[in-house]
Amino acid sequence: MTTQTFDFSHPLERTTDTAVVLHLILPVAQVNEVVDCLLAENPPLFFSVIDVQGYGQPQERLTLREQVAGYQHKVMVQIECDLALVNQILSSLKAELPTATISYRVLPLIAHGQL
Repeated sequence: MTTQTFDFSHPLERTTDTAVVLHLILPVAQVNEVVDCLLAENPPLFFSVIDVQGYGQPQERLTLREQVAGYQHKVMVQIECDLALVNQILSSLKAELPTATISYRVLPLIAHGQL
């Protein structure tokens, strides 16, 4: 059996001080509308859509199926952008989808790269 080694000595690509990741957490039923809004943004956005399991919700907020499973099936959209664009993105979503139930958080993007 041969052992394979990996070279992880690549320098991290530092981002600007204002680079962030915007997380949007939303019900699965709203994902297509949100993606359509994000695809229409200018400048174009780089984002990913990920299925997530939300735990910790009060039982009264869960459907019977979710109570049995123990989690809510949700979607998280991760958007890499500049901090200056966050308010524009959130405002666009609110204007286009005024009844959507979207939670968000903004995290600093310190470094990125590719192995």
